[in-house]
Amino acid sequence: MKNLILFLLILVSGLQAATLVWPPQFQGSVNLPSQSHGSGYSSYSNEFWVPLWAEPTVYRYDRNYNFLGTFSTGQQQMMQLIGDTDGSYYTANWGYYTITKKASMSNATTLWSYNIGYYAGGVAVDNNYVYAMTYTGNVVHKLNKSTGNLVSTLTLNNMNGNYIYGSLAVVDNYLIRGTYDGYLEYFDLATGNKMGSYSTGYYIYGATFDGTSYYLHQNGSTSARFTIANPIPEPASFLLLGFALAAFVLRKKAL
Repeated sequence: MKNLILFLLILVSGLQAATLVWPPQFQGSVNLPSQSHGSGYSSYSNEFWVPLWAEPTVYRYDRNYNFLGTFSTGQQQMMQLIGDTDGSYYTANWGYYTITKKASMSNATTLWSYNIGYYAGGVAVDNNYVYAMTYTGNVVHKLNKSTGNLVSTLTLNNMNGNYIYGSLAVVDNYLIRGTYDGYLEYFDLATGNKMGSYSTGYYIYGATFDGTSYYLHQNGSTSARFTIANPIPEPASFLLLGFALAAFVLRKKAL
């Protein structure tokens, strides 16, 4: 019975979508350090990944912000990086003007690279696409996750004119953009319209998003944590949960 409960908890937690929380809810400061610009998170490894600016080295931290070690991406000037659910990850590479997809933490092979035309300010990902912006522009580049090909572009309306340093995130159907002067804005990914703005009270030198919380830093030893999403079970999780419960009942009857 204990094994079943553990399995069901893992199943439901692994199959979740999220709904936006607005305004963001400040949760305090946590001991997640930065290495100048750049920050990231891997949902596959369940780790925070903090690049050493402007080197290819990434510092790894667990969910309790304990240091785990380092790995090399083979990529320099990573303004932001974000992991995907299969272990691959994407990097926004400042002076290279590129977004790259890397194979895994243990394999630095570049799977594709896309040039966005100017200094790469940030990269975010959802279940379907990769989203990238330059640090000053108001155009979002929506990319194919498998090929890196441009799917479409989206112009953000009424955007704060201040630049970004690795501070993009996607929640539900909204793009979150954190500006250098400390504002979080969210935009409808269908229309580009700004839906809201919130002052964090912090300068944002880098940020990352773990699926529920947005962590921003000022090149120091701590990060400010804000809740911007609530996880919700996806329909698939309920279906699999039903299968698991049915299998358990049939097994009990067979005994």
